[in-house]
Amino acid sequence: MPAWSLKTDFVIAEEFRGPESCLTVSPVKSYSDISVNINTGLPTRITWGASYQPAIQDMMMVIETFTKPQVDPSERTGFWDKLRLSFHSRIDVAWKGDGDVHLTLKGTRDPYIVTGDGAGFLMCWRNDVRLSVCRDDDPRKFITVDSGEYILAIPDFSHQARVSASGANDSDSVVSADSFRRGASFKKVVMKLSGNVQWLVGLMFERDLDDGTRSFDFEPHYNVVTKEVQYCKAPPGEEYDAFRGFRSHHIHMSIAVKAPVDREWSVSNTEPSRSYNTVHLTPRFFTHFFSWWSMFGGTMSLPIRQGSLWPGIEKSSKKFGRHLATIKYNLLLAPLFLSHVYKHKDAEDYSEDVVSATGLKMRLDSFMLDMHQRREEFNTQDKGRNTQTKTSAMKLHRAQLDLLSADIRAISASIAGTTPEDLQKASAPNLVSQLERGQTDLSHFDIPDNDFYLD
Repeated sequence: MPAWSLKTDFVIAEEFRGPESCLTVSPVKSYSDISVNINTGLPTRITWGASYQPAIQDMMMVIETFTKPQVDPSERTGFWDKLRLSFHSRIDVAWKGDGDVHLTLKGTRDPYIVTGDGAGFLMCWRNDVRLSVCRDDDPRKFITVDSGEYILAIPDFSHQARVSASGANDSDSVVSADSFRRGASFKKVVMKLSGNVQWLVGLMFERDLDDGTRSFDFEPHYNVVTKEVQYCKAPPGEEYDAFRGFRSHHIHMSIAVKAPVDREWSVSNTEPSRSYNTVHLTPRFFTHFFSWWSMFGGTMSLPIRQGSLWPGIEKSSKKFGRHLATIKYNLLLAPLFLSHVYKHKDAEDYSEDVVSATGLKMRLDSFMLDMHQRREEFNTQDKGRNTQTKTSAMKLHRAQLDLLSADIRAISASIAGTTPEDLQKASAPNLVSQLERGQTDLSHFDIPDNDFYLD
């Protein structure tokens, strides 16, 4: 059985226009229906970090050189409009068997810091993962990820850090299967969703009209006609633009998570769900999250390939972030077990090898969160100057939270701590193996009300 297979119908075409448009003026377009099957027991890893931005920018510049520079004098469009104009594809990727999908989001700009705040977050999809792009005509379902289980965790890359510190060379990039699995260990599980989990990412485009209003209606791509310069003439009183009616000015993004996906999400629906969803919060998690979130507060990337060494490079001023007008978050979980626990050690416990924990745990039959962010302009004070400048940023605009059947309980626990004698008796390899493959807890618990408070 191959590790992966691809099946597609792929068409590359050029539109035939009139004498004002030579064959090489119109952009080349592609039409495809791609189906990919991945058969592997090891995880598929995707890593993103701020340090990758220069490489991503350089790659996008190289991709733009595959097509002829725009001859038509119309204003350049953003890459999102270029994709809508030239690429018309439907993509399905299916991970067969027990192959996981890992998306790692680095926590710092330094690529060499992989522990602490640098670990960031890891999103893990398990059990029959299916990724679909543009499979549905609804723009709110632009990207769909279906899986049987989803985990949001803080990854543990301490093993990789120890191997790197021991003097491993770049030629040692081909790792064994055992070390590959070892890199998937979690230091802290933040969220675990199970039972028909679906991730949705939507993109809707909006354009400005001449009368000052906006519209979600666009001209189809086949009505865009680029011409030679001598034929580019606009009607009296108007500016020539071959992309008029097709060019977008505002982008609306939506992110939704549903578990289970086949449930009717309404306040009146009180039917019990067979899914099991948990969220585990701690003070250290919030510190880690705010450190990761602060990375997006500044400039994410710097200009590349500028100066006398790279003459003739056409620079695009169209930035996705500047055109992003709104972001909508939708989190739908039924049921949800939410815990917030503080680990502490009281003064009277210092003589004993005991660690205490206190917190709250809440059970909800249904959790529905709808939150909106929108770009707003505001004045800022320049540092070192007495002048104000106007800038824009995404700010929280509106939120709605619906809860059904909340059951809140207090938690108090005492845990046996690790003594110095335990550390001396255990060797380093044994400690690592215990951290990565914990023994299954075979303890018996009586749950009289069948509410699954113990997990």
